[in-house]
Amino acid sequence: MTESSVEAGEIRAAALIARAFNIQGEVAADADMLSLPAWDSMNHVTLLLEIEKELGRPLRPEEVGSIDSVRSIARLLAA
Repeated sequence: MTESSVEAGEIRAAALIARAFNIQGEVAADADMLSLPAWDSMNHVTLLLEIEKELGRPLRPEEVGSIDSVRSIARLLAA
């Protein structure tokens, strides 16, 4: 994976988080569930639904457990 494709994946993942959490503005590429106050249990479920919509398929249990940051979502979207 090239640096530009990693960056594009992070931008895509950050946009998903911003949409799911109704965040105005940018979400940093290094953001995670501890650094975003909006990342609570209810918004996590909303985020999972957004990711499933983006992927066009349900998430597998091991994927659900791995989602905790912009980068983890970017990896999942790139797979």
